[in-house]
Amino acid sequence: MIDRIIKNEKRLDKLKQLIVELQNSLYDYKVLESEIKLLEKYYGSKNWFIDKELYENGKISNIKAGVLSEDEVWNSLEELDQLMRQMQKISSIYKKKEVLVIFTSFLCTYIHSYYKLYHDLHFYLIYSRITKYGLVKF
Repeated sequence: MIDRIIKNEKRLDKLKQLIVELQNSLYDYKVLESEIKLLEKYYGSKNWFIDKELYENGKISNIKAGVLSEDEVWNSLEELDQLMRQMQKISSIYKKKEVLVIFTSFLCTYIHSYYKLYHDLHFYLIYSRITKYGLVKF
């Protein structure tokens, strides 16, 4: 029993750490989102082709220019897209579970209401019979 508690406490600690890391990553993404859109707009634009040609002809040098590589920008944007798809898939699974929980809760409420209605109706029928035939006087 103690071992079970210890194992699950470790799981809870890992979950809490993961939540903090995901929150930080989400914040970082939100901060960089507009920059990513600007990078997407620049990549393959007229200015990008001009800058690439100048860099390849040696007119621009001594700077980091991975952005002028066709593959590096494309691959990074593609990796981001794949990551977003994975998160969307996880999110849809979570939403399905959430809908199931809501439906289950609704169903339980409905069954409870139905049972209460049945109980009240049953009590009414018994009470009417009793009072109709004068078996019990209240």
